Amino acid sequence: MKSVFKLYFEQGGKPVISQSGETLVYNSKQSFGYDLHQIKDVLEEVGAFDKAVKLNTGFIDRLVCGCRLDDEKKEIIKDARHEITETRNIQIIKAGK
Repeated sequence: MKSVFKLYFEQGGKPVISQSGETLVYNSKQSFGYDLHQIKDVLEEVGAFDKAVKLNTGFIDRLVCGCRLDDEKKEIIKDARHEITETRNIQIIKAGK
């Protein structure tokens, strides 16, 4: 069944609401890999290099999407992306939540 709904959502299907009020939705999230040598100077300049190395690339993604960096620094980091993975999943949201 999960494969049928996955195909339905990948073809542009809208969320499905059951008679009990539960909603079936499809989520997609991209993750990127970065060449840290290429963006080390920018991360050090904003004081984020240690966090970026200790945590994961999700921290860098949030840094790029936030308002802490100017557009030039964001572009330098975006240019250092070397890998894109996408996680897709189907989620059931209970009624009333």
